[in-house]
Amino acid sequence: WKGGKEVWLNKKSEGRLGKKWQKRWFVLDSIRFRYSHTEESDARRVFELDKVIEVTNGSKPTEFDVHLKDDPIVGRTLERSRSPIKLRGKDGKTESLGDQVAASSDSKSDKGPRILSLSAESEWERDLWVS
Repeated sequence: WKGGKEVWLNKKSEGRLGKKWQKRWFVLDSIRFRYSHTEESDARRVFELDKVIEVTNGSKPTEFDVHLKDDPIVGRTLERSRSPIKLRGKDGKTESLGDQVAASSDSKSDKGPRILSLSAESEWERDLWVS
């Protein structure tokens, strides 16, 4: 993956009502990628690029999957704070990470690597993001 990309992508999420696609603003720089609800809003999730195992094709030409290494922080969500970054674990306790960027996920660590399923508006846009 090469950095310096910003684009709207659809992210597959699984909830109580099943699977659905949600439009998110993704930013890829030289060391991490992140997504948020809008271009102006704070990042919902941040992933270090060294956690990316591989990027594979999805079931449709515009889809692709990002496979991420298991991480000790998996299963925790970013707490809504500016600085320093804080995480709230499943037990409700808050842990400060200082200026570090946290890899975060909705999946449980016992399920193995997290797979982030994404879809671009076109094959051309997908190829720009994946290359």
